[in-house]
This record gives sequence, structure tokens and C-alpha cells, in this order.
Amino acid sequence: MRAIDTVEKLVRDDPNRAAPYVGSMLRDLTTSDQPSVQWHLAQLLAIVDLTDEQTDRAVAWLVERIATTEVDWIVAAHAMATLVELQGRGAVGADLVRPLLEVQTGHRSASVRRQAAALAARRAGGVE
Repeated sequence: MRAIDTVEKLVRDDPNRAAPYVGSMLRDLTTSDQPSVQWHLAQLLAIVDLTDEQTDRAVAWLVERIATTEVDWIVAAHAMATLVELQGRGAVGADLVRPLLEVQTGHRSASVRRQAAALAARRAGGVE
């Protein structure tokens, strides 16, 4: 957890630092079942440049995280935020994101429910 936390902080300051490692992150870190790794990876995917293939892999992984409410609250929060970010960039359509946000309005965590509703309202209003 500490390692990915450090990577996320370094990359947040300079997203280009991650460029050589994005493929490895998508290959190796997406198999982790640790919420701390998952939420940091979701954060990273929102700030790094992704190729079309990497975007497809990232979106598939993010969708898997929030397809049900049986997900750690912080993973859900960051996965939703990243999908909405990718939608804002035109990398994923509202037709994919909207139903996932709706699913998360039923999450056991009140903060996830609020965030899902807020993100859905923001997207519906066309706010980036």
C-alpha cells in the first residue's frame, strides 16, 4: 500500500513519470484484490495519459469495480470519479457510466451514494 501511495503522489505532481509504467500497472495491479491498491490505481488512471488500448483496459477494470455495490467504499468512490473523468475526455460514453452510477446509489456507504448521485447530476447537467 505504501508503495502505490508514493507512486500516486509522485505521478500526481508529474503525470509523465508514469508513462513507461502504465502497461505494467494495468497488467499487474489490476489483479490485486487489496482495496488500497485498487483505489490508488483508480486515482492514477485518472491522471496518466492512456493509449486507446490502455483506456479500454482501464475502463473494463473500473467497470468491474463498480458493476455491483459489493465493493469497498473508497474503491467505489475513486472508480466512479475516474470513469466520469474519462467520460469528460470523451474516452467513455454516458451510456456506460450512467447505469454504473445508478448502481452505486444503492451502496451501503452514504458517502458513495451521495457521490454517485452528485456525479450523475453533474454529468446530466453537462458539467465537466
